[in-house]
Amino acid sequence: LERVGGTKTIKVDVRIIATTNRDLLQSVKDGDFREDLYYRLNVFPLNSPALRDRKEDIPLISASFLQEYSRKHGRKLESFSPEAMELMMRYSWPGNVRELQNVVERAVILSTGGAAVLPASLPLEVQQLSRSGVSTMTVAHTIPSTPEIENSAAAESSASPQNSQPASPETVATTSGLVLGSEDFTLAAVERELILKCLRECSGNRTHAADMMQVSIRTLRNKLNQYKDEGRQEFAEFF
Repeated sequence: LERVGGTKTIKVDVRIIATTNRDLLQSVKDGDFREDLYYRLNVFPLNSPALRDRKEDIPLISASFLQEYSRKHGRKLESFSPEAMELMMRYSWPGNVRELQNVVERAVILSTGGAAVLPASLPLEVQQLSRSGVSTMTVAHTIPSTPEIENSAAAESSASPQNSQPASPETVATTSGLVLGSEDFTLAAVERELILKCLRECSGNRTHAADMMQVSIRTLRNKLNQYKDEGRQEFAEFF
């Protein structure tokens, strides 16, 4: 090769590795990729399937990343809980290994104790997977449990022993005590419970809580200011 503006030829001994997520043969046919360049590069092709097509690799790859980032961030995490790994195995990983790498590092940062990564430290798009593998808003996983609500729900239950039949779908209670179909079950109520849960999970760290919910720190701050103006005492420790 010769440097731009240079006159001396420099000999180099290199091999070029080119990667793409496109079908280059089809791109050649469509006129989007030069045919001569394709045949210059296509000496020894290697096809790497997407992570969703080789999910048996997820435990091994994630364990390697967990070890790397636990050491980097000074954590003592050793594994993923069975529930967390089940969610990771069901997720489709559109970003492939790079996305898995980012998810593991994020989980390491957000983990607050123990030797295993829990589902709460995973991104919402990974947590919100139903048994069928379809991404949905699973209320039982996102609405936290608070002692005040649980005690209230328990009192109502003991006061009505005759209601021993299973509840109808319209009145099923979530793990927090909020009741589907009731006047109290609103989007705003669900949002408040989720924010409260994330703040407690992150020991009041707003940056980590915002990251867990995948919202900006400004959005979280505005919500807390709103709750302060509304006089919501359950958030008093976070104002």
